[in-house]
Amino acid sequence: MNERALGLGCRVVACVIVGTLALSQTSVAWAQGGLPAQPAPAPAVAPSTAAPAVAAPAPTKAELAAAKKRYGEGDKKFKAGDYAGALADFTAANEIKSTAQAERYIGLCEDALGHSRAASEWFDKFLAHVPEKLAAQGDEINKRNGEIKAMPGKVHVESTPPGASVTIDDKAQSAQTPTDVELPPGAHTLSLAAPDRLPVTKAIDVTFASTQTVTVERAPEPPPPPP
Repeated sequence: MNERALGLGCRVVACVIVGTLALSQTSVAWAQGGLPAQPAPAPAVAPSTAAPAVAAPAPTKAELAAAKKRYGEGDKKFKAGDYAGALADFTAANEIKSTAQAERYIGLCEDALGHSRAASEWFDKFLAHVPEKLAAQGDEINKRNGEIKAMPGKVHVESTPPGASVTIDDKAQSAQTPTDVELPPGAHTLSLAAPDRLPVTKAIDVTFASTQTVTVERAPEPPPPPP
């Protein structure tokens, strides 16, 4: 009887201990599960290092008056044939306040001074936003700009040593190197030949109203093989 009572008592104590542990674990789990979820911290945003765009300030009344005065002076000089002086005045007026009229006159001045490429650049700017009241002038400028862009480029051809015959696009030239040729805009093939030198072929690109120098080194022919 005593042994059975002792065994029963041990089993009761073990059950109590197991139950206590299970209850403790359940309480901890409930406490952990019952807490509200904490939101993840937002990632830090690095401050921007780019400088904000700053709009150019509008010209003041005094500056606009100065631009109008320079434009008027440029108009007088242009009509008098003083294209260099007119160019300076129109450029100064356009720097204060850019206008299509000033861009047109700057291009005309550059064209009159023989600066064809600069003139074409200003004509392109003017043609990009021709006012309706200048439609007729726009047609004239467009025609002139097309003529400028069709102008040939000047190519000065040199060789070391000189005295080579020149062929361009399979057409023999009358003069030997050094020589000057005019070529239409685009890609061309230049060939040099001489009795004592290896022939040389070179591709060149020509832009309108341009000037460039092409120098070609001509290597001597190798000696004949021994008999």
